[in-house]
Amino acid sequence: MNLLRKLVNMTTTMLIVLVIQLFGVSAHAQFQCGGDLLTYEVQSLDNTPGTGVRCVKFYPQGATMMAWYGEGRWGEQPGRPYRHVGIAFRGGSDIGITGRAGDIVGNGEDYGGSATGLVFQLSSIDPPGPGIILVTGNWKEKWILSPSGVNYNPLDRPSVCGPNFVQYTVRSLEGTPGSGVRCILRMPGTNPSSTREGLPPYTTVWFGNGSWQGLTYTHIGRVSMSGSVSISLAGTGEASDICDLGRFCGSVPANSLRFLYRTAQCQNPTPPPYRVPAFAGYAVGGAWNELWSVTEPPCDL
Repeated sequence: MNLLRKLVNMTTTMLIVLVIQLFGVSAHAQFQCGGDLLTYEVQSLDNTPGTGVRCVKFYPQGATMMAWYGEGRWGEQPGRPYRHVGIAFRGGSDIGITGRAGDIVGNGEDYGGSATGLVFQLSSIDPPGPGIILVTGNWKEKWILSPSGVNYNPLDRPSVCGPNFVQYTVRSLEGTPGSGVRCILRMPGTNPSSTREGLPPYTTVWFGNGSWQGLTYTHIGRVSMSGSVSISLAGTGEASDICDLGRFCGSVPANSLRFLYRTAQCQNPTPPPYRVPAFAGYAVGGAWNELWSVTEPPCDL
């Protein structure tokens, strides 16, 4: 009788595992950002229920303190999905660490806002990173360092950015099969219909997503744009893969990416007709070789 009971229990367990594998029934995985990104679990400071992760890239020196990608669900289960990217800066002892962020929207997300004046309090800056990050201002969040991962199932992969970003389509410059989307966070006050992120100089963050050599990838990056628009070099930056959101898991060193201005010669519709240059995107060189193109026709003058 005991043997029969054991066989029944084993069979039941195997069936449950099979159902979970086939249908994902209540199966939560240990999500890790990986690479040089630290994984944080997020909690609400005003007791809003929800789950989520923050993938954070820290900068040991310079004005930028950190850049991050966040996603999750707020509210009672199943919750309202969201995803965003943000960047925070060192401001001196009198200002502290402040930042901004924008929601990615158009892929089933329920949030589409942007936030400036975010204030960050770090428990410490000892390696690998602060154990606790408190976010106040327009948000009320607590980020908890989770080196072993977070019990979390990620959202479906996005394909559009929404109005808080300038969206670019991307392809390889080396003949390598690959494509994707780049979402560069707009500077505050930028016209949402503009094909530019803002008036340089500025430093901002971007989200990248797509397929390369038949494999998926997801990353976040930082770019610092030059104040001079008379030269072809627009700025420099770097990026880090979010390992559990794609098949690539690497990073490129700080400022190893070079952004070069691209323009298109457009017909001015007002007489006398003549062709004028319009911003069309970036050629990205250095550690990567990619062509970023604005998704809207640049010649609608």
